[in-house]
Amino acid sequence: MLPLYRLTLLLYGWIIRLGAGFHPKARAWVEGRKQWRQTLRNWARPEGRIGWMHCASLGEFEQGRPVLEEIHRTLPDVQLVLTFFSPSGYEMRKNYPLVKGVFYLPLDSPSNARDFLDLLRPDVVVFVKYEFWYYFWRELQRRRIPTLLISAIFRPGQVFFKPWGGLFRKMLQAPVGLFVQDERSRQLLGSIGVKNAIVAGDTRIDRVLSLVQEDKAWPILEAFCRGSKVLVAGSAWPPDEQLLSSWLAHPSSQSWKCIIAPHEIEEAAILALEKRLPQPALRYTQVGEKKIEDYRILILDTIGMLASAYRYGEVAYVGGGFGKGIHNILEPMAHGLPVLFGPAHQKFREAYLLQEAGAAWSVTNEGAFQSRMVFLSHTENRKEASKKGLDLLNEHQGATRQIVQFLADRLKIP
Repeated sequence: MLPLYRLTLLLYGWIIRLGAGFHPKARAWVEGRKQWRQTLRNWARPEGRIGWMHCASLGEFEQGRPVLEEIHRTLPDVQLVLTFFSPSGYEMRKNYPLVKGVFYLPLDSPSNARDFLDLLRPDVVVFVKYEFWYYFWRELQRRRIPTLLISAIFRPGQVFFKPWGGLFRKMLQAPVGLFVQDERSRQLLGSIGVKNAIVAGDTRIDRVLSLVQEDKAWPILEAFCRGSKVLVAGSAWPPDEQLLSSWLAHPSSQSWKCIIAPHEIEEAAILALEKRLPQPALRYTQVGEKKIEDYRILILDTIGMLASAYRYGEVAYVGGGFGKGIHNILEPMAHGLPVLFGPAHQKFREAYLLQEAGAAWSVTNEGAFQSRMVFLSHTENRKEASKKGLDLLNEHQGATRQIVQFLADRLKIP
């Protein structure tokens, strides 16, 4: 299995290099790793202990971010370093202020793992969710550097639980702590002899609950929503937009306003959305030119507002569920909004938990969406769903503190 693993990584590297000539993301992947050894040699390594966190991309960073922030707040003598596998994560967070350096992780190989650790010399390492790299983990284990995996979820179909997954099962012996999101993951790991799993929950819950306390006020949104029931639709793709358009044309929606944050905000995408809607919509960037009270649909054609926009809504619809998978449903729930989403949500534990609690619902078509919105038009139904969702989030918070305390114990920090 190990030769196949090495061959797969070798082929992956060749394919990325071939694609670099015509694909910007592949080119960034290659360029970012050029002379990475020299980059680390030139890096002004800070004094003191080094804590290294590795994330695949931006989504994993958001999962690891609460832990980074808690380490920075409570363990000030630990200097933080962040690495990414994906260019999208690196480009978005290369200037993240709480860390001393942000780098690309070189492709997994014996020499890359040895050289990277020789240059970085970390005292503790945190991998986020799905990042499993055999040679890096083996080298960390050999050097007795405490290594954690956090916010992980394990499912029966993963390679660890296949008859031919021995190499990957062996990898799971390397971390001193495998922090998983649920009891099912811990039991699955126990079935293959992995005894170092700890049920902590999802660090993103800590993150979204803290963000609610930091919400920025948006006067334009407040003016648009004042005195109305508002549906906030976040990260909407074209199939989601069609669902919303059908509802907005239905008589049952007439007492509602709608804020739509499209997943894509390029001009062509916004124009396509405007054509799809049953009546004229106001773009956020054009509010100064038009009367806000003349519209019941507001398009957020900007970046960075969605999380705060949820505070102005009564119900949230989260897009992506008619494609590869839903986007963040914890943010609206942290604001107390009942949440609706499409059918592609099976890989998202929070969707299962919130549905089971009666705070969220999956809709498969326009009729189901309209029916659920009629149900949520009643104040008592919204209040009940809101309470159930917030109770669930409050019950499952605390993963970040548990992880950081474990880390502090390994570093013998009082």
